Amino acid sequence: RMEEVAREKEEEFKKQLEKVELSERMMLGEERARSARIAQRAREETEAEWSRKLREEVDGVGLQLRRELRDMEDKMSRDRKELEDSKRSAVMKEAEKWEKALGDAID
Repeated sequence: RMEEVAREKEEEFKKQLEKVELSERMMLGEERARSARIAQRAREETEAEWSRKLREEVDGVGLQLRRELRDMEDKMSRDRKELEDSKRSAVMKEAEKWEKALGDAID
């Protein structure tokens, strides 16, 4: 009878041990899943942050390029005006020279 009671106690102990091990595995699985969710959320937040920073940087570069383009267009416009003024001045001087030569020839 003692052996039978010992065997029953051993069986009961094994069942309790299996329940504890199963519970530990479930808790470990939940902990892994929680860790995976935390890691995924951190990854997503990091990606969103980098994406935002990259967008800001690209926008900044775009603004800088537009400013530089506008400055170049302004300079080209000034240079074109100076060239036109220079041509006009040269034509006027040439006309004055011919006018004087023509006046001298008439006199």
